[in-house]
Parts: sequence; C-alpha cells; structure tokens
Amino acid sequence: MFFTELLIFFAALNTILVLFFQSKGFDQSNNYQVNETLNDFNFSCGITNSHARIINGFSTKPHFWPWIVSLRTKNSFFNTFSSHFCAGTVIDHFTILTAAHCVKNLNAKKLVIIAGIYNLKDKIQESNIFYVDNFEYHSLYNITQYDIALLKISKKLLFNEKFGPICLPPEWMNTKFLLNKTLTLIGWGSTDGFRDSKSLANSLQQTSLKAINGNYKCSEFVYYDAQKIICAIDEEEMRESNACYGDSGGPLMIQLENKWYIIGITSFIISDRNGHCNRLYPSYYTNVNSYIDWINQTAKIL
Repeated sequence: MFFTELLIFFAALNTILVLFFQSKGFDQSNNYQVNETLNDFNFSCGITNSHARIINGFSTKPHFWPWIVSLRTKNSFFNTFSSHFCAGTVIDHFTILTAAHCVKNLNAKKLVIIAGIYNLKDKIQESNIFYVDNFEYHSLYNITQYDIALLKISKKLLFNEKFGPICLPPEWMNTKFLLNKTLTLIGWGSTDGFRDSKSLANSLQQTSLKAINGNYKCSEFVYYDAQKIICAIDEEEMRESNACYGDSGGPLMIQLENKWYIIGITSFIISDRNGHCNRLYPSYYTNVNSYIDWINQTAKIL
C-alpha cells in the first residue's frame, strides 16, 4: 500500500498545513427575518445588483455580488491595513460568515472587513471599512472539519447597491439536493496557483463548479465528511478553474428562483509538492446547511 506526500492547503494566504494521506440570532430559512428590519432600502437577501452585468467567464462587474468582503488586519502603529488574505460573506447588518482557519489565530481587534469593493487596488474609502468587535469559530474545528466562523462588526452595514446580504440555505438544500448542480464560486484568489499576495486577482473573479460529493475523486487523497463538506470541481477541461489561495472564507453559491444562497464556505484545496494549486483535483467547502443551528446560536452571543 503506497502513501503519497500531498500538501493540503487552506485557500488562505496566511495558512499552510502539510499532511500525509493515503493514495444576534436570526432565521433566514423561510421569511428571511432578522433581529431588525432586514435592510434600509427594502433589499431582500440573495439579490444581486441588477445594474451590473456579468461577463460570462472570469471577471465580474463591479458590485454585482454585494455580499462578498475582504478580510484584512490593521497595523495600529502605521494606521495601515494588510493585503487581502481571506474573504467573507455578509448575512446581516452586523454578521460576516467566513472560515475558521482564516481567523483562528488572530486578535479580533486587529481584524478589519473591507466591504463594497471590486478591485483590491482601489482606494479604500471610510465607508468601506468595518472593524470587527468579536468573532467565534466552531469549537470542534480541526484541520479540515468544522471550518466555519462568524464575525461581528462594530458598525451597522447599511444595505444598498454596494452592500447586501446573501440568503442562508433552507434545510432541504442538502448535499443530496446539490449533487451534480452547477454552483458559482467568487473570490480574489490567486490566478496563477502560487501562494503569494502578488498572485491575487485584482478584480473579483467568478467561475462555475459542479458538486460531486460521493465521487471517488473527492476521497482519493483526503478523508472528508460528505455531509458536512461539499466537494466540487470544474468539469470544463478548457477552463480548469478552481479555488486557490486568497479565496478562503468566501462563498460557494447557488441561485434558485432569482435568489442566491450561500451553500459553501471555501475551505481547502489539494496542491502539488511545490504548493501550487492543482486545478485538476476537487476543492472543498464547509457545507453551510449543516451549520444553520450553530450560526443562529452563535449569532445570539456575539
């Protein structure tokens, strides 16, 4: 029996792991109700910006996806921010959903959310900056499981054409329902496969993946819980797109009846010995549907 050395990388710029593997509470489920009025301009969850047109392929148009945010850290001495290292998703006025590995070793008071941006090189305005008051990640988080966290921001995020929440999935939107469905992944992750801030996409990118839970490719190199993790791959041979460094914490989404739902949180990828993202292997996402109770309970104590 042969064992192959593989690198299982979290798709964050600040996290690396080498493993050996064998070859305020709310309920969005139906009525989309939150603690307060959902937004200030009658914006419902899961509604993209209709004034921005998507180019079918890679780059999105500015502000089409109003819920994705960039995670940074603050340097208090120089009053500057780090480069983007992870993404997150707005689910209400004060709450951001992301991956546990993005924030596990960080101080909440040094975390900053940059919302309403499209290009990472754009000048950051005061209206884009939201400081984190507190965060909580799952108590059972361990390497490739329970990779989920909630961040509470200190300033209310007012919903408009640049800022808006995504919908949480209803109970029936499980891995069985998602099997072989076409899903949409967005993020600023590395475009050349290397783990370097210079490799990040300047503009927000998107691609389509297919959920393949149960496929032999999903468990070929890594054990995963098929109920708690979504395994997805790009089946378009000419495109060969996938999650990569910098995409961590961002949303894997599905559209249903003109609303978008976050069904996965970008968690980890398979890479080669040189740490280069391997686009031929699946990528793995925390199954949000399995954590709705945890999200509701945790939001109450943040």
